[in-house]
Amino acid sequence: MVLRTNLDTKIAQFVAKTEAALDTTVRTTMLDLGFTAAAISPVLTGRFRASWRISQNTEDTSTAPEVLQKSAVRTARRAGASREIPLGGTFGRLKEQAFEMRAGGIHYLTNSVPYAEKINDGDPKTGREPALIVEQLRLLFNSVVARSASKAAV
Repeated sequence: MVLRTNLDTKIAQFVAKTEAALDTTVRTTMLDLGFTAAAISPVLTGRFRASWRISQNTEDTSTAPEVLQKSAVRTARRAGASREIPLGGTFGRLKEQAFEMRAGGIHYLTNSVPYAEKINDGDPKTGREPALIVEQLRLLFNSVVARSASKAAV
């Protein structure tokens, strides 16, 4: 009696499927964190919200222009949001950035406007309360990864 199987092919198919699921989990996680960061960011001019960037292996230190063109600013309602949020091209740009991401390496979520830390940490000189965006994202991280992984399950 002989058991004949092409085990190598089956294992290669499983590995390819698993790698694709890992890549999808990374993309979905980073995209969700970027969308959340933009949605919970306080809005004065919209530049801070529009300057969230996601990248892999190298920090993206670019920012939105000083003055956002009115024609480039649109509004959308995030699920569960109690107000309309000016987005500009933020969500479309984050989707483009996430498209190239793969599992492995270091993944960054950055906001490089010069006053980002003052918004996040607060500014005693101006009396601005801390927005604590980074801390909120840290609290959400595990649930975002779990949700992304369950959507991409092999």
